[in-house]
Amino acid sequence: MQELLLRKRFELHIAELGAKFDPINAVSNTFSIYKERPYHNLEHIRDGYFHIKHLIGSSPLLMNTVATAWLFHDFYDPTSSEAIDRSKNGARFFLENCGLPSISIDHVCDFIEYTRNHDGASIKWPEASYAAINDADLLVLASTRNTYLEYLKNIRKEYNMYTDKEFMSGRKKFVEKMLGRERLFWFEYNTNYVTKILERSARENLKWELDRFKNIYSEFMLTNKYKIFAEQKGIEVTMLARNNGFPLQ
Repeated sequence: MQELLLRKRFELHIAELGAKFDPINAVSNTFSIYKERPYHNLEHIRDGYFHIKHLIGSSPLLMNTVATAWLFHDFYDPTSSEAIDRSKNGARFFLENCGLPSISIDHVCDFIEYTRNHDGASIKWPEASYAAINDADLLVLASTRNTYLEYLKNIRKEYNMYTDKEFMSGRKKFVEKMLGRERLFWFEYNTNYVTKILERSARENLKWELDRFKNIYSEFMLTNKYKIFAEQKGIEVTMLARNNGFPLQ
């Protein structure tokens, strides 16, 4: 029932942008793709959608555009370096088939582009709605610790084409990059209490994760000796990681 209601919401947003044809196929196709993923899935779309609605839902036209962009922002495989460009292409294809005006499609693709790097410091936000889609995409970083651990498990599953060593190396770089940002959440940062709460919670989670890299993986996971280390301890590397808060696949 929740999925059906969410579908109807997205269909309505596309229709209100000026669709000449029923957007049911466009929404159905995107939902079927999200269903197959461990993290970038319908739960991610649902949670981000309601956060966007909370932030800019009082502006219907902006909400229609941003919600449509949110629907398509992870359309193409998020693990690919071409994810954003191909997601924009996918959005353009389906929205053109819905008969949306080209200017509306361009605006949707602009919002998808703002999920590429999540670096608000390098962007002069023309309006708060650009910050809303950025903040929605990073929302999981500010979740409870148990939810954050579940997120780590699912991200690992989604990047299962990499070895443990490759994944942890890339993940550590991501965490350090996020912690190095001036801010993670940008929606009316100076006046919005919720945004400040999210910022604090996200940094606590990221620092917690980084501490475990320093305390555990510095000895073996990111060096050529990590297998020997595990053998000396008489346990598997992945089991050692799990027992210390890193839910590897």
